[in-house]
Amino acid sequence: LFMAANSLNIVFVLMAVVLLGGLSFATGFEFDLGFNAVDNLFSLALSYAERIPTLVALPLPIAFLLTYIVQGFFHYWIHRLCHLNRFLWLVLHRFHHMPPILTPATTNVVIVSIPLHLGIVFVKTAIFSAISALFYPEPLFVEMFFFHLIITFADPYGHQTALFKEGISSRWISALCFFSGNGVYHYLHHSRDADIVTSNKTNQVNIGGGIGYCWDLVFGTFKGLPAPSDNQPNVGLWGNPRLHHNPIRIVLSGLLQVLFELRFNKGFMTKCRCVFGSVHYTPPITRHYHIQQ
Repeated sequence: LFMAANSLNIVFVLMAVVLLGGLSFATGFEFDLGFNAVDNLFSLALSYAERIPTLVALPLPIAFLLTYIVQGFFHYWIHRLCHLNRFLWLVLHRFHHMPPILTPATTNVVIVSIPLHLGIVFVKTAIFSAISALFYPEPLFVEMFFFHLIITFADPYGHQTALFKEGISSRWISALCFFSGNGVYHYLHHSRDADIVTSNKTNQVNIGGGIGYCWDLVFGTFKGLPAPSDNQPNVGLWGNPRLHHNPIRIVLSGLLQVLFELRFNKGFMTKCRCVFGSVHYTPPITRHYHIQQ
């Protein structure tokens, strides 16, 4: 089900860039300007960062670590907002948390979030390059690439049910996962167990960003690993609802729910809360398109 839904990403990415190209052409610009939106947004972000002066030129390793930690603050809150705001959660991020068994092939982003991710290319590139410019005169993208090569060994343990027990049983793997802000600790971010997700029902634990889950520790969302002898955490949506077996319906369920709520609920403030409200808000009239009745 989820592999079929994620396969739609290929089609939707192409549709998104073609539509951006058409929008660019319709507004008097070249088609390629919109079609190559990722490259163009990346270049635009770098051009803005080049205007930022270097406040203090630090040694390269210190400049990179400081940049990585500071940019992690923005990564943390961009991700956490997807768990706090009901529109971001329902439309763009909930699908990522639906699979009850995790594999890399079942935990891609939901296709309707592709346009947002095109925008995030600009935002995250601008943030990282701007922060690095404060501490080092040259962009640190090459250093970021090699750093991710090192921590990439932790990545499979974050979205891989079959590897979780192996990961927490190895102190070396667990340590690398903690250092990277990913891996088996991130697996708990997908848990639906009440003893792990204690304060909410939208997985606001081990959100990541920075090194050593520093921002989760600062903001109180860090959760340590269970003992290897404990039961493996259950993952998926809170309450383990019985989902529809229609991949297109699953993918579009959040968007359809918000549109349904906007149509049938009365009052301007109620409609605003449908979009801008907390994930804990439920409007008077709603419908869950992803759950079998």
